[in-house]
Amino acid sequence: MTADSLKQYTRYWERFRAFQATHPGPPPVEQAKEFLSMLTPASTRVAKFALEHFLGQKISQRRRPYWRNEPKLEATVLRVGELDRLKTAALTAEQRALVGVLFSLRLAEATQLRWEHMNRATGRIRVIHGKRDKPALTMLTPTSMDALREWHHVTA
Repeated sequence: MTADSLKQYTRYWERFRAFQATHPGPPPVEQAKEFLSMLTPASTRVAKFALEHFLGQKISQRRRPYWRNEPKLEATVLRVGELDRLKTAALTAEQRALVGVLFSLRLAEATQLRWEHMNRATGRIRVIHGKRDKPALTMLTPTSMDALREWHHVTA
Protein backbone atom coordinates (compact mmCIF):
# COMPACT_ATOMS: atom_id res chain seq x y z
CA MET A 1 0.00 0.00 0.00
CA THR A 2 1.37 3.41 -0.93
CA ALA A 3 1.71 6.29 1.52
CA ASP A 4 -0.99 8.24 -0.34
CA SER A 5 -3.41 5.30 -0.12
CA LEU A 6 -2.77 4.91 3.58
CA LYS A 7 -3.32 8.64 4.08
CA GLN A 8 -6.62 8.46 2.19
CA TYR A 9 -7.70 5.33 4.09
CA THR A 10 -6.91 7.06 7.38
CA ARG A 11 -9.01 10.07 6.36
CA TYR A 12 -12.02 7.84 5.65
CA TRP A 13 -11.45 5.92 8.87
CA GLU A 14 -11.49 9.18 10.86
CA ARG A 15 -14.69 10.26 9.10
CA PHE A 16 -16.23 6.89 9.93
CA ARG A 17 -15.19 7.17 13.60
CA ALA A 18 -16.89 10.59 13.75
CA PHE A 19 -19.98 9.02 12.14
CA GLN A 20 -19.94 6.25 14.76
CA ALA A 21 -19.89 8.82 17.54
CA THR A 22 -23.11 10.39 16.24
CA HIS A 23 -24.80 7.10 15.22
CA PRO A 24 -24.25 4.60 18.07
CA GLY A 25 -25.95 1.27 18.14
CA PRO A 26 -25.58 -1.41 15.48
CA PRO A 27 -22.44 -3.49 14.96
CA PRO A 28 -19.55 -1.73 13.17
CA VAL A 29 -20.18 -3.52 9.86
CA GLU A 30 -23.80 -2.31 9.83
CA GLN A 31 -22.64 1.20 10.73
CA ALA A 32 -20.12 1.00 7.90
CA LYS A 33 -22.88 0.11 5.41
CA GLU A 34 -24.95 3.07 6.59
CA PHE A 35 -21.90 5.35 6.38
CA LEU A 36 -21.09 4.16 2.84
CA SER A 37 -24.69 4.69 1.70
CA MET A 38 -24.28 8.41 2.41
CA LEU A 39 -21.24 8.82 0.14
CA THR A 40 -21.08 9.40 -3.59
CA PRO A 41 -20.15 6.41 -5.77
CA ALA A 42 -16.68 7.81 -6.41
CA SER A 43 -15.99 8.07 -2.67
CA THR A 44 -17.69 4.82 -1.73
CA ARG A 45 -15.22 2.51 -3.40
CA VAL A 46 -12.13 3.86 -1.63
CA ALA A 47 -14.01 4.32 1.65
CA LYS A 48 -15.19 0.68 1.51
CA PHE A 49 -11.61 -0.55 1.04
CA ALA A 50 -10.48 1.68 3.92
CA LEU A 51 -13.15 0.42 6.30
CA GLU A 52 -12.48 -3.20 5.35
CA HIS A 53 -8.78 -2.58 5.99
CA PHE A 54 -9.33 -1.12 9.47
CA LEU A 55 -12.26 -3.34 10.54
CA GLY A 56 -10.62 -6.51 9.22
CA GLN A 57 -13.95 -7.67 7.74
CA LYS A 58 -15.54 -7.67 4.31
CA ILE A 59 -18.43 -5.26 3.86
CA SER A 60 -21.00 -6.40 1.34
CA GLN A 61 -22.81 -3.28 0.36
CA ARG A 62 -26.27 -3.30 -1.16
CA ARG A 63 -26.41 -1.67 -4.54
CA ARG A 64 -28.69 1.29 -5.03
CA PRO A 65 -29.13 3.56 -7.99
CA TYR A 66 -27.47 6.93 -7.58
CA TRP A 67 -28.17 9.87 -9.84
CA ARG A 68 -25.30 12.26 -9.41
CA ASN A 69 -26.00 15.77 -8.12
CA GLU A 70 -29.81 15.80 -8.26
CA PRO A 71 -30.32 14.91 -4.54
CA LYS A 72 -27.32 17.04 -3.56
CA LEU A 73 -28.58 20.10 -5.44
CA GLU A 74 -32.09 19.62 -4.17
CA ALA A 75 -30.80 19.50 -0.59
CA THR A 76 -28.30 22.36 -0.73
CA VAL A 77 -28.64 24.76 -3.66
CA LEU A 78 -32.31 24.70 -4.58
CA ARG A 79 -35.00 25.62 -2.10
CA VAL A 80 -37.89 23.27 -1.39
CA GLY A 81 -40.06 22.96 -4.48
CA GLU A 82 -37.70 24.87 -6.81
CA LEU A 83 -36.53 21.69 -8.52
CA ASP A 84 -40.13 20.63 -9.14
CA ARG A 85 -40.99 24.08 -10.52
CA LEU A 86 -37.89 23.95 -12.72
CA LYS A 87 -38.89 20.52 -14.05
CA THR A 88 -42.39 21.74 -14.92
CA ALA A 89 -41.47 25.23 -16.15
CA ALA A 90 -42.54 26.19 -19.67
CA LEU A 91 -39.14 25.68 -21.28
CA THR A 92 -38.27 24.48 -24.74
CA ALA A 93 -36.81 20.99 -25.15
CA GLU A 94 -33.39 22.55 -25.68
CA GLN A 95 -33.59 24.66 -22.51
CA ARG A 96 -34.76 21.69 -20.38
CA ALA A 97 -31.91 19.57 -21.75
CA LEU A 98 -29.29 22.24 -21.06
CA VAL A 99 -30.52 22.87 -17.52
CA GLY A 100 -30.61 19.12 -16.91
CA VAL A 101 -27.08 18.58 -18.19
CA LEU A 102 -25.80 21.24 -15.80
CA PHE A 103 -26.94 19.01 -12.91
CA SER A 104 -24.26 16.50 -13.93
CA LEU A 105 -21.56 18.51 -15.69
CA ARG A 106 -19.62 21.70 -15.14
CA LEU A 107 -20.31 24.52 -17.56
CA ALA A 108 -17.03 24.02 -19.43
CA GLU A 109 -17.79 20.30 -19.85
CA ALA A 110 -21.38 20.97 -20.96
CA THR A 111 -20.29 23.44 -23.64
CA GLN A 112 -18.06 20.79 -25.27
CA LEU A 113 -20.71 18.07 -25.20
CA ARG A 114 -21.72 16.49 -28.52
CA TRP A 115 -24.43 13.94 -29.34
CA GLU A 116 -21.82 11.27 -30.05
CA HIS A 117 -20.45 11.65 -26.48
CA MET A 118 -23.77 10.47 -25.02
CA ASN A 119 -25.33 7.06 -24.71
CA ARG A 120 -28.99 8.05 -24.66
CA ALA A 121 -30.06 4.53 -23.67
CA THR A 122 -28.00 4.28 -20.46
CA GLY A 123 -27.47 7.95 -19.58
CA ARG A 124 -23.67 7.71 -19.64
CA ILE A 125 -21.69 10.66 -20.97
CA ARG A 126 -18.10 10.67 -22.10
CA VAL A 127 -16.52 13.91 -20.89
CA ILE A 128 -13.62 14.69 -23.20
CA HIS A 129 -12.02 17.44 -21.10
CA GLY A 130 -12.91 16.84 -17.44
CA LYS A 131 -11.01 17.80 -14.31
CA ARG A 132 -7.35 18.47 -15.04
CA ASP A 133 -8.23 18.10 -18.72
CA LYS A 134 -8.63 14.33 -18.31
CA PRO A 135 -11.36 12.30 -20.07
CA ALA A 136 -14.01 10.76 -17.82
CA LEU A 137 -17.41 9.04 -17.80
CA THR A 138 -20.41 10.28 -15.82
CA MET A 139 -24.14 9.65 -15.53
CA LEU A 140 -26.99 12.01 -16.28
CA THR A 141 -30.05 12.36 -14.09
CA PRO A 142 -33.26 10.70 -15.35
CA THR A 143 -34.83 14.13 -15.87
CA SER A 144 -31.86 15.23 -17.98
CA MET A 145 -32.00 12.08 -20.07
CA ASP A 146 -35.70 12.57 -20.81
CA ALA A 147 -35.07 16.18 -21.85
CA LEU A 148 -32.09 15.21 -24.04
CA ARG A 149 -34.06 12.45 -25.75
CA GLU A 150 -36.85 14.94 -26.49
CA TRP A 151 -34.39 17.56 -27.77
CA HIS A 152 -32.59 14.98 -29.94
CA HIS A 153 -35.95 13.84 -31.37
CA VAL A 154 -36.82 17.48 -32.22
CA THR A 155 -33.43 18.20 -33.85
CA ALA A 156 -33.02 14.88 -35.68
